[in-house]
Amino acid sequence: MSACINAIRVLTDPAETGAVTLCLPQDVQGEAWDYPESFFTRRVHRLDRRPASAAQLADAVAAIKASRKPLIVCGGGVKYSGAGEALTRFAERYGVPFAETQAGKGSVVSSHPYNVGGVGETGCLAANLLAKEADLVIGLGTRFSDFTTSSKWIFQHPGVRFLNINVSNFDAWKLDGIPMLADAREALTALDDALSGESWQAGWGEQIESVQSRQLKETQRVYQAVWQETAFVPEIDDHLDRESVYREFRQITDSTLTQSSVLGVLNETLPADAVIVAAAGSLPGDLQRVWRNRATNTYHVEYGYSCMGTKSAPRWA
Repeated sequence: MSACINAIRVLTDPAETGAVTLCLPQDVQGEAWDYPESFFTRRVHRLDRRPASAAQLADAVAAIKASRKPLIVCGGGVKYSGAGEALTRFAERYGVPFAETQAGKGSVVSSHPYNVGGVGETGCLAANLLAKEADLVIGLGTRFSDFTTSSKWIFQHPGVRFLNINVSNFDAWKLDGIPMLADAREALTALDDALSGESWQAGWGEQIESVQSRQLKETQRVYQAVWQETAFVPEIDDHLDRESVYREFRQITDSTLTQSSVLGVLNETLPADAVIVAAAGSLPGDLQRVWRNRATNTYHVEYGYSCMGTKSAPRWA
C-alpha cells in the first residue's frame, strides 16, 4: 500500500515525472486481502509552481545582462509548465531567439518570428547556426541530452555560458551552468519583471530573420525532393548500396515517394490542429528539422533514444 501511494507522488512530481513500476510476486497476485478503507481515502496532489529564489534570480539576471547573443533552448518543461505564452512574450520584449528540443517542439507555433526551430544533432539549419554563436544558452526546462547539445559540440562560442532553468536540481547544474531552480513560467515572469526596468536587449539584429529565411528555403527544398531513375543523391548518402536499397523499396511499396516529400504533403494538407506522433528511426530527426507546427501542443515526438512508440496504459508484468 505504501508503494502505491508513493507511486502517485512520483508521477505527480514535476521534477521526477515518473515512470513508476509496481512489481507483485506471482504468489501475492494469487491471494485475496481485505484492504483497509483508509487506503481508498481520496488524496489530492497539488502541483505547486516553484518560484526562483532571490539569489538565483539575481545571478540569472546578471548573466543575461552580460550577454550579447543569448539563445533560449525550449525543452519539455515549457510544455509541462504551460509556459509558451510567457516564452513568446519574453522573446519579443528582449529580442531573444529560442530553439526547440524534441520534447519542447510545439510549445510555440513554428511561424513565430523568434522561433528558430530544432537544435542539435537532429536540429535544423537556423537554430544550429545561432547555437554556434550564442554566448549565453538559456536552458528552459531541458535536460540537455546529447541530441540537443550534439554531444556538447554545437555551442562553440569560446566564452559560452549556460543558464539552466529547471525544476530538477540534477538538470539545473548541467554543463557547469548557472542554476535557477524554478518552474519555467514562474522563472520567465520573474526574469521579465527584473529586466523590464533595464535597457538591455539581445544583439542578434537581423540575423534571426536571415537564418529563418535560409531554413524555410531548405525546408521547401527537401519537401520537394523527387526520386529520379538516374543521378538521384539521397539526403543522407551513407555506405548502403543505393541501387539495391531503391530496388527493394520499390518492390515493397510500389512507390518512389521520398520520406521528406510525404512529410511536406502531410504538413501542408492536414488540419492545423492535427497531432503528429512518431517513434524511432529517421522520422524524429526529419520531423524536428522540417515539420512546422501551425498550432500549439500538436507535436508528440519525444525522442527517448530509439524507444519504439508510446504506451499510456498501465501494465502488469
